[in-house]
Amino acid sequence: MTLGRALAFAAMLFPTASFAMSGGGGTCGNNSQGSLTCSSVIDATVSTTATSNLDGNYTCGDPYAPLTQAGPDAIYDFTCQANGPVTLVLDNLTCDVDIYILDSSCNEDSGCLEGATDRSRNVDSVTFDCQTGQTYYVVVEGYGAQFGAGPGACGRDADFSYTLSFDGGAGTGCPEDCLDGQDNDFDGRVDCDDSDCAAEPECANPEVCNGLDEDGDGRIDEGFADTDRDGIADCMDTEECDGEDNDGDGNVDENFPDTDADGTADCVDNETCDGLDNDGDTRVDENFPDTDGDGTADCVDNETCDGLDNDGDSRTDEGFADTDRDGIADCMDTEECDGRDNDGDGSVDELFPDTDGDNTADCVDTETCDGLDNDGDTRTDEGFPDTDGNGTPDCLDDEYCDGLDNDGDSNVDEGFSDTDGDGIADCVDTEVCNGDDDDGDGTVDEGFSDGDNDGIADCVDVEECDGIDNDGDGSIDENLATTAWYPDDDGDGYGDGDRPRQDCRQPSGYVADRTDCDDFNATRNPGETEVCDGYDNDCDTDVDEDTECSDDDGDGFTELGGDCNDNQSTFNPASPEVCDGANQDCDNAVDEGTECTDDDGDGYCEGPTCADGSLPGDCSDGDYDVNPGVTEIQGNGIDDDCDGSVDGQITDPDGDGYTANAGDCDPSNGYTYPGAPEVPDNVDNDCDGRTDEGTARYDDDGDGYCEATTCSDNSQPGDCFDGDASVSPADAEIDNGIDDDCDGFVDEGTSRTDDDEDGFSEEAGDCNDADPYIAPDLQEEENGVDDDCDGLVDEGFSDVDGDGVTVEEGDCDDNEGWVSPNMREVCDGMDNDCDEIIDEDTECEPVIPPTNDGKCGCQTGSPAAPWLALGLLTLLRRRRQD
Repeated sequence: MTLGRALAFAAMLFPTASFAMSGGGGTCGNNSQGSLTCSSVIDATVSTTATSNLDGNYTCGDPYAPLTQAGPDAIYDFTCQANGPVTLVLDNLTCDVDIYILDSSCNEDSGCLEGATDRSRNVDSVTFDCQTGQTYYVVVEGYGAQFGAGPGACGRDADFSYTLSFDGGAGTGCPEDCLDGQDNDFDGRVDCDDSDCAAEPECANPEVCNGLDEDGDGRIDEGFADTDRDGIADCMDTEECDGEDNDGDGNVDENFPDTDADGTADCVDNETCDGLDNDGDTRVDENFPDTDGDGTADCVDNETCDGLDNDGDSRTDEGFADTDRDGIADCMDTEECDGRDNDGDGSVDELFPDTDGDNTADCVDTETCDGLDNDGDTRTDEGFPDTDGNGTPDCLDDEYCDGLDNDGDSNVDEGFSDTDGDGIADCVDTEVCNGDDDDGDGTVDEGFSDGDNDGIADCVDVEECDGIDNDGDGSIDENLATTAWYPDDDGDGYGDGDRPRQDCRQPSGYVADRTDCDDFNATRNPGETEVCDGYDNDCDTDVDEDTECSDDDGDGFTELGGDCNDNQSTFNPASPEVCDGANQDCDNAVDEGTECTDDDGDGYCEGPTCADGSLPGDCSDGDYDVNPGVTEIQGNGIDDDCDGSVDGQITDPDGDGYTANAGDCDPSNGYTYPGAPEVPDNVDNDCDGRTDEGTARYDDDGDGYCEATTCSDNSQPGDCFDGDASVSPADAEIDNGIDDDCDGFVDEGTSRTDDDEDGFSEEAGDCNDADPYIAPDLQEEENGVDDDCDGLVDEGFSDVDGDGVTVEEGDCDDNEGWVSPNMREVCDGMDNDCDEIIDEDTECEPVIPPTNDGKCGCQTGSPAAPWLALGLLTLLRRRRQD
């Protein structure tokens, strides 16, 4: 076919397309979407919005070579490694996709070496002669000839996808890679089976698929397929019922039963409510409810009008009419005499009698006081009361002031005066002692006694805590409820719960609260805020909690020790920095040393996004001279511009951007190169001659301990802060807010902490922080120990008056033997029982108190004198038992 005839034929097929013979613009390199290697297999989708379009005339390929290709397209570059034919294959096509090979000139007219424009929706392939060192451009074109007339929709009206790969049996344009498990040079021999690899060390003992490590590289059966990625090559694996293709035969869980034929084996299938046996246990929809017990699960059952809940929705016969709304569908209901249409036939209480003809059946009609038989029982006005029994129904009777309910309204003598509001009219009421004017004569409780002359009769008066007989029963303040009161010696509003006092009134200096933990210090009580002073300020038994000197999050650091967030254990000077916009290690720098910051200061970070305003894409953030913004330096063995290619032609087997001549100490490991981040793997990742430095397995501060359970540098495990040589399991704890000895506790055993948990540290005055029964707020005991830490031992343990009680124990007058908390009050002008009230509950006749020598000068002649003398002698002998 001549060119003119081809153009005419193309115009017939594509009446709206334009055709030109002009050359291309050489834009292939700028628009390249990646470099192909001999082992490339690319699964791609090209969008209709793609911008890398070549719009010239491709003058090669059959049968439509002269057609203008309008895009969109995808462009790849390929550098030939050996002379020979190379075949590229397109398959998995979603529409008619074409493929062209352009030379390095990228000229669509003159530079097109070969093309395939067949109208195929299955497979297209193209073969060209490859010359060593030459770069070619592969164009995958979506706007090609379609079945039928017109341009179709391939890349024009919808995205298209394809798989691009090399045909392993079609050429020799690729050198053999001895480690990738592919026949790169297409000679039928793979890796070590190829004579080209005879000199490679890895081929001295070639790996075979047998579960052993023949080549001694620490890996087993590498290079052989492992479809389910379980670490066992398919050739050694067996199929298991786990939802994966274990043996790599393309089938998942084959030979395992699939009862419901849904493509999922029973052993991994779940029973669903669909009327099928999904899991192959011979039961259908088991474990799903079947409320009506008909053998069909609720989720597939239908409701019928049968009085049952068929579909398990907790409703019965829903969807069926229920005229009387009694919860029973009409189809199951029967008519009842209840004033409703029960059976839904439009009639109410039909066939039931209606004696009074009011259109209401007797069975639901009610008797009214009207002289008629309303309910059809042959009686008139029955059920209406005649409360006063005068023969006239209440509903027709009148009320009289006679103490009776004449009209039956439950009110007696209503309308007549009832001054005291007790429901009894004055005309029939009598005065009683109740605080009311019962008989309406204007006087309350007349005729009843009022012993305390307070205008309230004794019979209704209430005893008060005032030393007066209020209720006239001859007793004063009897039977009054008492309340426990607690001394508040420091006046902070909180009382000492160990010294209660019962009284009907609040004594002076006492409060109702009993929660003070130190009633001699007004700054220590439950209302105080805890501060860093060694005291339990808020009386919660903890010392200095939630202050700058306590380790509240348990990470080994307090605020005084440098913790910048003591509410979160992942924030402290020993925490590793992570890429999250927060300052984990409390050094005032954010995300340093992570992939989202520019650590070498070249304006680029390693991650896809940068937190410090730098640009992404740095492939070596430890080298200022390596980043996407620099120009590639030829011959240095480094991918200077981070484009994935080293010096354009130099092979970088592990693809880490460095070759051996640039310092890569393991060219076969993509995670090992100069400046690589060090990880705890017993490998020198950054090629600096050290292994695992900067990780938990290395003693970075030189104190002989690493942070991990095993160490790479012969140090000992257990360091909790490898940035400080003074912190390790071998160091002594000091008062600095840091867990110096790495035992999980901060400042324990120092003067700052309350080691015996008695509410005081040494700084707060605890003279023995190993004994919780010795502290400044405790009572001194007669035990040869300074219990209250005041420097004195057993002070105050003296009983001057010999009554068995010391001042410390509550004796309010240790010079008077008749005064102590154990004494009973007598009429002698003294506060005998130390309750701050004198001579209460006594007849208070003059009595001469005893002298300190125990001799009694009591007045004689009083009826009470013999009893009083005996009682005083008895009380004198009482002693407090410790």
